[in-house]
Amino acid sequence: MYTVRFRDVNAEVWTVIKNVVGDGPVPGVNARFFDLDDGTRMEVPCSCIFTFSHERMQEIQAARSQQVVS
Repeated sequence: MYTVRFRDVNAEVWTVIKNVVGDGPVPGVNARFFDLDDGTRMEVPCSCIFTFSHERMQEIQAARSQQVVS
């Protein structure tokens, strides 16, 4: 799990999404989805600025290493 922070480009306040288990683009919509560990999903416009915790990169690297092994 990891944490995502986002804010509108004109805003000064960041919103925090905790317990994220997956994310990606929403097909056909200019938005990103965030799946949470409780089974809920949030969708945020891509016009926002996003920052991701270091745990997200660790999960990406682990998934890549599993693909190489498979």
